[in-house]
Order: sequence, then C-alpha cells, then structure tokens
Amino acid sequence: MMMDDEQLVNAALAGDMSAFGGLVTRYKDACFGAAYAILGNFHDAEDFTQEAFVRAFQNLERLKDRRKFAPWLCSIAINLCRDWLKRTRPGAISNETQESLHSAEDSPMDETAKFDVKEIVQKAIADLPEQSRMVTTLFYVNGYSQEQVGEFLGIPVGTVKSRLSKARNILKERLIGMVEQTLKTARPGDKYPEHIVELLQRPRPMDMAGHPVRKIWEMIRDALPGYEVVEGKEVESVEETRQALNMENQDPIFYRAYKVDDDQYLRTQMTVTAILEMKGRKLPVKLLAPGRVFRPDKEDERHLKVFHQVDVLHLDRGVTRAMLIESIAKVSRGIFGNVEMRHRAPEKDFFGVCDSLEIDIQYQGEWVEVAGAGMILPDVIARAGYDPDQVAGYGFGVGIERLAMVKWNMDDVRELVPKVD
Repeated sequence: MMMDDEQLVNAALAGDMSAFGGLVTRYKDACFGAAYAILGNFHDAEDFTQEAFVRAFQNLERLKDRRKFAPWLCSIAINLCRDWLKRTRPGAISNETQESLHSAEDSPMDETAKFDVKEIVQKAIADLPEQSRMVTTLFYVNGYSQEQVGEFLGIPVGTVKSRLSKARNILKERLIGMVEQTLKTARPGDKYPEHIVELLQRPRPMDMAGHPVRKIWEMIRDALPGYEVVEGKEVESVEETRQALNMENQDPIFYRAYKVDDDQYLRTQMTVTAILEMKGRKLPVKLLAPGRVFRPDKEDERHLKVFHQVDVLHLDRGVTRAMLIESIAKVSRGIFGNVEMRHRAPEKDFFGVCDSLEIDIQYQGEWVEVAGAGMILPDVIARAGYDPDQVAGYGFGVGIERLAMVKWNMDDVRELVPKVD
C-alpha cells in the first residue's frame, strides 16, 4: 500500500531516508515546475528544486501539519526563487495581478520563423501572469491533474481551472501542445531524487578517524593546547547574529545562506559561533570553534555545499596583533612544518574584526592563502559583556578542506567527500 505524505514525513523524521526519497520522487516534477514558473530557466529551476528539498529536509521537524508537505515544499521553492531574483535581478519578479502581455493580434506563433520551438515556448510562458504561469507549468510538466495542482499550491481546484483557462486563451491551442512537450522534456530525470538523498546523507568526515579533514582538525587542536573546543549550533538566529556583530539589517552575511525562516539560517562560517560562545566566560577566553558550514554554491573542484571551518578566538588583557600572527604561525607549522609566512590587508575587514589580515604561506614553492584574521571589534567585545578599554582579542578562521587540499596536493575538493556504499 502506498504511503501518504504524512506517513512518509513521519518515517523520514524517524531516520528512514528512503521515505524522504519517496517524497522527492513524488514532488520533484511539481517543485521543478514551480521553480521554472518563477525563474524561466530550466537549469536554474533544477538547481533551486534541489535547494528546496535540502531546505525541506533540514527543517522537516518544523512542519506542524505533516499532511501538508506538498504546499509547504511549494512555498519553500517559491520563496527561494523570489529571494534569489530580488538579490540578482531587481525588478524581475512579475506583478501577480497583471494581465497578459499578449493580445490576440500579438501571438507568440508569429515568431515561428525567427526562433526555435523551445525559445517560443519559454517566451510565451514567461509572458503569462505569474499565477497563470504557475498552474500552467505544473499542469503540463508531468500531466498533473487540476486537483493535484491545487493540492501542491494550496489553492481550490476552481482557482486552478480559472487560471488555466486564462492561460489557454493567451497561448492558443496550437501553442499548448508545444508547451506540454517542452516542459515534459525539460523536467528532472528519474535519478534526480537519488542525488538529493545522497547530498542529505553525506557523512561527517571530521568524525571519521584517519580522514584528511579529521587529520587537519587534530593538527590544529594539537598546535593550540589550552583552547576550549566549542561547536555551537548549525542553525543560527539572524537577530542574535546581528546583535552580536552589531550588523545592519541588510548585511551580506545572510545573502549566501540557507534560510530556515525569517529569523534563522544555516551558518555560513564559524566566526559567529566563536563570538557568541565567548559571552559570559571568565578571562582568558581561548576558543576553538570547528564545525560544518553551509553555502548554496554549485559544487565543483573548489566548492562544496557543506564543508568545514575552524575559527580561533583569544580574548584577554594585553592581547596584541603580534600574538595573533604567532598563533597562526603555530597552526601553520603544526600542519605544514617550518614554512615562510606573509600577511596583507584585504580590500575590506572581515565580519566582527578590524585590522584584518589575509595570511599566506610558502609551501612547495608557491604562496598559498591559508587564513583570514583580525582584531575583534570593540563593539563586539562590549556586546559580549567585556570592557573593550581593558580587554582585547583576536580571531582567525581557516577552511579545513582547503588546508587538506594544499597539504596533500589535491586538485578537487570533492575527493574529500567520503564515498557511501
């Protein structure tokens, strides 16, 4: 007997990844259709479909009514796409209440001689009002019924019928067949859910004995004895972060982040964790903050969506920039041996610090950047409950995968992702 959405969600929360895979299989085409309706680009739609499922998995326990997984997933996909458009293409989001841009005399079919079928279809769909564009894409992308479209969008079937009718009047019957064929051809393949599940099940190499990521972390820890290890939370509060770092509302730290809701995001770096953890501790405060960070980047030989960083923080009376440089030198020697080190000022300061530095080492005949560093801002020190006139501090951060690639001459960071049998 086929499990319904509520049963699949419950099973996934209990640790059954195949159950979440079932949800991916069930809704991948619908999610793709919703993303395409907003973005108008097949490749981007597939990327944001993936991101929507990742976001849904990471926040599955927050879904109160587990029968409504479909409209919840749809809202995630739509919000992801709209947020991205606002950041990258201001003004690109269409007015949901606008009427069609095409009149009966200005049919997309008049352009047949100039453009191929795919271009005609993309232009025709893009010119539909957003609400009609959404139901049209979902209806034709995999032959969904009007009832299924309504369930996914969380709207009545009558509304679906009305919007489809408006879209058909605009597109004309001849173009409808082209739309259906183009959307069916473009939707994600059958192996797409396997890719989503693989990403969500990716193991934690920092916890795996003998793994290069674990080895680098152990070298850092051994180079700085006497530091307390803190891990913090992978889901951080936007407001708490802004208060700790004295940020303005529109700060770039949140632009490249997986947003959980209006006040939570998946951490993009360990700096915030280290700064939040220093509050309320007795001097001297010496912290190592290792952990996973999350960025919605396309994965390639230099980028992963999930990777590891370590931030080092030292707060006390009499802390100086020279002590900062010496701490970085200790870490560098602990990993690479006796190497020459240099530093330079970046174009702008890193978050939470001033007098920022980018640190390079000379390794195997080449200069390689290994760390970003700086002195903790007085405002940040004060917000953590210390007197900045009496206390100073430094912080620096390193990417563990980056250091592993340098040490073991690796060309592709994906080699560090453990294979799952």
